[in-house]
Amino acid sequence: MPPARNANSDSDRQPHTSKVAGRPRVLMVNDTGDLLGGAERGALLLLRHLIRSGAAVTALFFSDGELVRSAARDGATTNILPTASELLEPRETVLRSPVLAVRLLRSLQRASRAVGSEVNAGGFDVVYTFSMKGHLIAAASANRHRARWVCDVRELSKPYWFGHLVFCVASRIRASHVIVHTAQARAMVQRWLPAERISMINNFIDIDTLDVTSTRRHMRDVLGLRATDVVAISAGRMSPVKGFDVLISALQQVPELTLLICGEATYAHEQAYEKECRAQVARAGLEDRVHFLGQRADLVNIVNAADIAVLASRHEQQSRFAIEAMSLGLPLVATDVGGMKDLVGDAATGRIVASEDSTALARALDALRRDPALRARLGKAASARIRKLFSVQSSLHDTMVAVMGPVAMGRSAESGQNTELFN
Repeated sequence: MPPARNANSDSDRQPHTSKVAGRPRVLMVNDTGDLLGGAERGALLLLRHLIRSGAAVTALFFSDGELVRSAARDGATTNILPTASELLEPRETVLRSPVLAVRLLRSLQRASRAVGSEVNAGGFDVVYTFSMKGHLIAAASANRHRARWVCDVRELSKPYWFGHLVFCVASRIRASHVIVHTAQARAMVQRWLPAERISMINNFIDIDTLDVTSTRRHMRDVLGLRATDVVAISAGRMSPVKGFDVLISALQQVPELTLLICGEATYAHEQAYEKECRAQVARAGLEDRVHFLGQRADLVNIVNAADIAVLASRHEQQSRFAIEAMSLGLPLVATDVGGMKDLVGDAATGRIVASEDSTALARALDALRRDPALRARLGKAASARIRKLFSVQSSLHDTMVAVMGPVAMGRSAESGQNTELFN
């Protein structure tokens, strides 16, 4: 495998150690650098705060893209390791092809050797991963270095049982610590790991950075919406996992409700799914009420112009979109998967319905559509709940302690620095 390319400049990569003497060194590893969804934005938030606390962070990817550029803007050294294309294939594609699966395993092996070399060359103290392929690469490389390996489990659901089995076996042998975000995920991981190696921490957002720069009226004008329209919004990758087809079926049963769908189809199977959803909308005659907006940098402004947040996911942990929408005062209607029930808490902040049940989803949406006072009451309670339990202030400290563990304590004592990490 070719050596790592430094994405921060065109010059050859220099060793990290001389630049960061006395500071904890963290290597973030992720397979793809071009996705920027909820898990990736959560990792970027952690990255920023690790750097502010005095850690030297390098982000290592196997492809270039917006995630790489965002990490660089946030102050990380970003390296790209060229690799075989199989490593970047979505798992849905890999699982359908035994040949591709074998080639993927070989690519993972080559990637693990490269990561092991990178850890040793850079003198890293901690390796942090937040995707399934990142976990597998780190697990395979763990015998090549002595760094602390922390895996942040953001995707753990039954359809991908084989990958999870491999992950659980590998993490039992190799992982120093595992972070989970839902009780369901903790229960699964506890089958393999002792409790002292697991931290359950709520997903979190930096509410102060949710900068609404457009008024509700102006954003509705831009989107071609009327002031009297009741608007629901859903966001996420254009993947079958997100259940947009179920949501469209529900909308057929709810009159006078407009739906905004924000999200990007990156892979071929996602592009095919988006095409199917658009065809479903056309067949149902809903073109005037369902709007596909794609990936939006101004998502916060669009959420602020909506009335209801909705997720019809088939599998989900703790949706960052849902957390942000609730923090902005929208009630949430979501399916009972993963950690969504924990997120909503009770009927005071939103509604939870069975997965795949478009009729139940329609009833919940219609009840909110018809009752603006109920929407306002649930939205206010949702915002208060998020600010109390899911803000960066409430969860970041625990996350940073779980990631750094004894490393930060030792480095702080060694350098005599009083960082923000444990303050």
